[in-house]
Amino acid sequence: MKQLYLICTILFCPILVFTNKVYIGNYDNNTVSVFDTVSNTVSGLVNDSNNTFNEIYFIVISPDGLTGYVANYTGTISIIDIATDTVTGVITTPGTSLYSMNITPDGKKLYVIQDGAVPILIIDIKTKSFVGNVDANGFTLDVPYFMTITPDGSRAYIADYGQTGDPGRVLIMDVATNKIIGLVSDPNDTIEGPFALTVTPDGKSVYVGNFDTNTVGIIDVATNVVTDLISHPLFDTIYDIKSSDTQVYVDSFVDPGTNNIIHVIDQKTKNVFYIITEPIVDDFYYMALTSDYKTMYVPCYHPYQQLNDSKVGIINLQTNNLQGLVQDPQKTFDGSSVIAIVPSPYAATKVTGFNVCNLFLTQSDSVNIISWSPSSSMGPQPIKYSVYRDVFLTDLVGTVSSNDILRIEDHNRKKNKTYIYYVVAVDQFDNVSTPVSVAITTKCC
Repeated sequence: MKQLYLICTILFCPILVFTNKVYIGNYDNNTVSVFDTVSNTVSGLVNDSNNTFNEIYFIVISPDGLTGYVANYTGTISIIDIATDTVTGVITTPGTSLYSMNITPDGKKLYVIQDGAVPILIIDIKTKSFVGNVDANGFTLDVPYFMTITPDGSRAYIADYGQTGDPGRVLIMDVATNKIIGLVSDPNDTIEGPFALTVTPDGKSVYVGNFDTNTVGIIDVATNVVTDLISHPLFDTIYDIKSSDTQVYVDSFVDPGTNNIIHVIDQKTKNVFYIITEPIVDDFYYMALTSDYKTMYVPCYHPYQQLNDSKVGIINLQTNNLQGLVQDPQKTFDGSSVIAIVPSPYAATKVTGFNVCNLFLTQSDSVNIISWSPSSSMGPQPIKYSVYRDVFLTDLVGTVSSNDILRIEDHNRKKNKTYIYYVVAVDQFDNVSTPVSVAITTKCC
């Protein structure tokens, strides 16, 4: 999330606003549009001077937030430099129908799934080259479309739709060896045409959409067993599933012109508790959530089958209602169907605080001391940390370089008062993490 400072007037003080950069793949005109989540207005197109984009089918962003990868259905992958929004290279693969991609949390490997076909391709990120295929290792792997990788990067789950007469399966892959090592156990035979799937941020569960039965299964990652099955009368053609820390979102891609339906599942109760459906948001394949899980974006290919009328809907996930549409004054959207959001740095960890009282001959100084540990090494790396005294992140205590001791002192605090501090990580693009708070009560000096 990028920090933007609004100009202070007599009535208003500076406010720190969070924003992410978003990329939209336009299938019909082979372009990628760019906007940010504060203005929600397209700023332009990715510079692709060599016309490498060709039938854009998927976009992923590297965990460090520096590079974007665009899967061209025809077999190549375009590389985007996030800082300049420019295509800097192309990866050639032996594939002929690139469908979806996943990048490992450590940013070292990119897996490419073809359109219901094998093999699954492996790209080495460092060399930007094809290095081999996923080893089925004797297991049946026929018609894959999507995979999801656990947050620790150890395992991947692959949804294999199955051939005619075959209900399909969910396979487990060891990421270190690129080998299939087993199948998810399904004691009640609930898996039927597995298609979209997602792992929860805590890495404990995988939600898989059964395309043929319009149900959602829940896989316990610890045991690799399907433990629950969710049904709903309005589940229909489940095309995409996304997860926040508390909820799961299921996209029912019903007949175009009758509106997609997003079902909201509570992870604790494992039930659908809300349905999002908006007349002007239709014909979308994929959903994308911002890093703070407050907003969802859905690129609509051709709502109501109106050609040249692609749009991107904005859904407020705190109210589960349509917030509006991304503005596209240059009319760049055309067959907009895929989306990727640049990740924010992970939050600081182990944030603690305490108060000390320094006594002098004629005065005293009540000092609040805040310390923390670095953010996760798997996300965009912060170059500094900022500490604020208020939830709106306007009252800055100070900034500490990520290379220094992660500690800051706030002097001359009032006696017998509780202060709440908010620590945010900041990367080289001024993207900031979700704040982490700590409360400190001062002593009587």
